[in-house]
Amino acid sequence: MTDALADGEYPVMVRIEDALGNVEMATWTLVVDTVAELGTTPPTITAGGHLTGTGEPGASVTLTIAGVTTVVVVAADGTWSVLLPSGFAAGTYSVNVAIRDLAGNTAENSFVVTIAPTAVLATTGSSAHSSIATALALVLVGGYLHLTAARRHRVRVRR
Repeated sequence: MTDALADGEYPVMVRIEDALGNVEMATWTLVVDTVAELGTTPPTITAGGHLTGTGEPGASVTLTIAGVTTVVVVAADGTWSVLLPSGFAAGTYSVNVAIRDLAGNTAENSFVVTIAPTAVLATTGSSAHSSIATALALVLVGGYLHLTAARRHRVRVRR
């Protein structure tokens, strides 16, 4: 074969005949995979502190952010997620993402992600209400304030 095959699956059929005329046949699927898929969008940081992204299922992803390196495997649905270590302050960080797929292909890219500041909630009232601060999360994401409350908690926002 002189032309390279494009990435994809190809049926391979083999027919073997010996000197006595005995014939054996077998069929396999040849998978050509020459590119590691890094994902189509930059990684993002969730309000829960997870760095998430996409890639080729089964691939190994090496992430480096602020000198901290973590390795994670892309799930069957094409997503990966890793909890950021504590101690990252709000701000903008460069994330290096290197991926190695099951065929050994590699790809690498750098992205910029922003960790939004988390607000501290002031609480007032009796000790019966002291758990309210732990039941609320207030996060600034992309210029919007997101407030999350546990069930059975009322939230009132005042200017």
